[in-house]
Order: sequence, then C-alpha cells, then structure tokens
Amino acid sequence: MKNKVLVRLIISSILFVTIIPCMSQPVGARHHDDAQRERIKSMKIAFITERLSLTPGEAEKFWPVYNQYQEDLKELRAKHKSEMLHGKRVSELTEEEAEQYAECNIRRIEETAELKRNYHEKFLEILPVKKVALLYEAEKDFNRGLFREMRRRQRDVRE
Repeated sequence: MKNKVLVRLIISSILFVTIIPCMSQPVGARHHDDAQRERIKSMKIAFITERLSLTPGEAEKFWPVYNQYQEDLKELRAKHKSEMLHGKRVSELTEEEAEQYAECNIRRIEETAELKRNYHEKFLEILPVKKVALLYEAEKDFNRGLFREMRRRQRDVRE
C-alpha cells in the first residue's frame, strides 16, 4: 500500500515538474506551440493511465475513444466560441444580442452534456464503472494541478 502511494506521488511530482519547462514562454507564444501542447497531452496520458491503473488491453481500447472525445470537445468549444461575444461585454449587448448570447450558452451546455453522456456510455463499454469514475476525478485533478502551476508561473514572472 505504501509503495503504491509512493509510486503515485513520484509520478505525479515528475509530471508537474516537467510541466514547468512547458510553461516558460510567454502566454502568446505558448498558445501556438504545438510541441508544448503535445508534451502536456503526453503528461495527461501518463497521469490518467497511472491513476486508472489501466491494463495494456484497457489502454489499447480506451485511448482512441478518449482522444476522439477530447477532439469532439475541442470542436464543440470552437463552434460555440465563434458564436459568442465577438469582443463585446455582456453589458454592451443589445437586447437581441443578449438573447442570442444567452441561448448560445444554453445550447453549449446542452450539447456538451449530450457529448459527455455519449462518451460516458462508450467508456463504460471499455472500463469498469469505478475506473470511469476515477477518470473524471483524474481529469479534474490534472487540470487543477496544471492550472495552479500556470498561475504560479505567471505570478513568478510578474515578480
């Protein structure tokens, strides 16, 4: 038990230590750096694989579905981003624009929920329910750690 916790702690530490070099560029440059995005994606894969204790057989079936899920989420976000404010603040919108904005938000939430539901069912065909639940927790933990590290690095740059 102690060894398993120690291994997880070491892997998590290595993942987050390797994130630091990925974030050393200014935000604008980092946004367009495919290599850095790929490194973060690789770290996320390792993090999730370790947290879910995926067997080789599970990993072989799971990752193509998960990668498609991430791609579909990305496309959905891009679609809704193009429908959003276009540089305006909500307080600057006309009544008609505000109505369109509000409806767009509701559609985004509904479409995202539907997409997640569909992939949830696909994940359950591949993994036991406990590992699916661990997936959601692992995604949240990884994103939270990444966000904290980015915020810390931005704070360090300003000082």
